[in-house]
Amino acid sequence: IAYSLFKLFFSLLMSYISILLGVIFGPFMLMLSALPGQKGVSNWLKLMLSNIIVFPLTAGIFAIAGILKQGAEDNLAQTWLPPFLGTSTGAYVP
Repeated sequence: IAYSLFKLFFSLLMSYISILLGVIFGPFMLMLSALPGQKGVSNWLKLMLSNIIVFPLTAGIFAIAGILKQGAEDNLAQTWLPPFLGTSTGAYVP
């Protein structure tokens, strides 16, 4: 889990750095895209949007995971277990 969290943090950091560089060098890229035959505006815009959307999606995934975890913890006591599975009442046995 720690390795995955490190990879996630590193990916988010690289995306953040790419956003900063895109904002800094964006005017130059837009200026160069004004030359005939260039399509730099669409490439720059796609790059910026793809790097920006990472943050809300990551937050959404963590929110959904938290909701699912909370729901699983709430329903653990209400889960049906077959009788005679370790106790005579069918209670949860860890």
